[in-house]
Amino acid sequence: MHNDIIKNEETQEKSKRQKSKEAKQGLLSTFLDSCNLWQNEQGEPFCDIRFGKETRSLAFKSSFLRAWITHVIYEQEHMVPEKEIVNGIHDLLEAKARLYGTRYSTFTRVCRRKNELFVDLGQNKMVRIDQNGWNVEVREGIKFIESGNMLPQVLPARGGSISLLRKYLNVSDDDFKTLVFWIVGSYASQDSQAILILNGPMDSGKSTTTEVIRSLIDPAPRPTDSPPKDEGDIAALAKNNFVLALDNLTFIPPWLSDTLCRISTGGGIGKARKLYTDNESASFKAIRPVILNGIPQFVEKSDLMSRCLLVPLQSVDVSKRAEWFHNITNVFPQEKNLILGAIFDILVHALRNEADSSMKDMPRLISFSKCCIGSEEALGWKGEFERLWNANSVLKSDEFIATNQLAQAIFSYFEDCREHNKALVLRGKLTEIKAQLIMVAATELPKSDKDFANKLMALRNDLLKRGIYMPPKPGRTKHGTLYELTVMEKDKL
Repeated sequence: MHNDIIKNEETQEKSKRQKSKEAKQGLLSTFLDSCNLWQNEQGEPFCDIRFGKETRSLAFKSSFLRAWITHVIYEQEHMVPEKEIVNGIHDLLEAKARLYGTRYSTFTRVCRRKNELFVDLGQNKMVRIDQNGWNVEVREGIKFIESGNMLPQVLPARGGSISLLRKYLNVSDDDFKTLVFWIVGSYASQDSQAILILNGPMDSGKSTTTEVIRSLIDPAPRPTDSPPKDEGDIAALAKNNFVLALDNLTFIPPWLSDTLCRISTGGGIGKARKLYTDNESASFKAIRPVILNGIPQFVEKSDLMSRCLLVPLQSVDVSKRAEWFHNITNVFPQEKNLILGAIFDILVHALRNEADSSMKDMPRLISFSKCCIGSEEALGWKGEFERLWNANSVLKSDEFIATNQLAQAIFSYFEDCREHNKALVLRGKLTEIKAQLIMVAATELPKSDKDFANKLMALRNDLLKRGIYMPPKPGRTKHGTLYELTVMEKDKL
């Protein structure tokens, strides 16, 4: 009898294990049938799931995916699944995606395909914009990636005007136009993006203005971020946001300046952490609109400045501050759908006209510039982008020179020459040039000869605009490399 009891228990245990195995296989079949497994361009695994009436594309590192697996099991089995089961299903799906998933191009918030533009509104909706108009459609056919720092966009409405945006931006009329052009270019440009710099004193609404502008393109629960510490940080921002908005900058280190230049025109972010595992790395390539704000003029490298649009902000009048914040908090959300619809109306014209758009001296951001020029017809601002870009170039040059220690030392040197009736020429080897400038410099100059030479040559165009000529390359003689700066006569400028 004792043996019969043991045998019966063994049979029950075996039956229990068999049922558990069948249940797990049933669950696996359920998930394999309901999930579309694939990879992005870097080979990272993704999964398309149905959640309610919405289809979402999720990375396997997403915590939402594990939550969804847990929810599906509970709905099917009417019990809270063990963590081991959730992890097992998750890992198997991930393995199949990595090994067998088809690779697709992925997009964050905005997708440009030839003469069509697609904007992810979230909640399974997108806007399709082409040369004939725009419409809200079901989101399908494009791999839009959602992140934890994305909010659904409002549904755009027809019949609005871009002028509705004016009262929410504390800027001059010309700078308002600059901001509108930046928004248009950020949506439509394929190969380049301008970096928007918002400078202003305290109480000028830098962060608020950043949030308003960003919300019209890429709304987020965390609209601004602190400066990144390394390229891994900025790669994470670029993967999880379409618009990168860095708040309260006081200084941009050289590595960040170079990285922002690459993000503006599509270079890879080298040694970026592959945001799936900590010990893998890969070059991540992305073109992103960027907003930088801060109190001082914090851009020190001319290469970065050439990719920027500079918009100065003034302190909000104390008597108007409460009304301004009230409008942004309470009125802007009510008008945002009309403003967004007006932006999409403008984008229709930008797509229609960009191919034939040009200006006399096209900036290095060609795609961005052509989109902006193409939108002038709809805005009634014919020729305004070229005028504003050129004026902005002068402003950027003035701001850059005013805060550049080496440039100020050069100006001081020639001012001293004028006072003592000396020849307005600075000539010699690099060490000789450096020694002369150190004598008149108000602050410390670059210490290494290489850094000094690079920063000196980077000033060439800005110095030329101010009447100081320096050859494109230093002279080569048997005595060494010679540099020369000469103040030009007014009739030769």
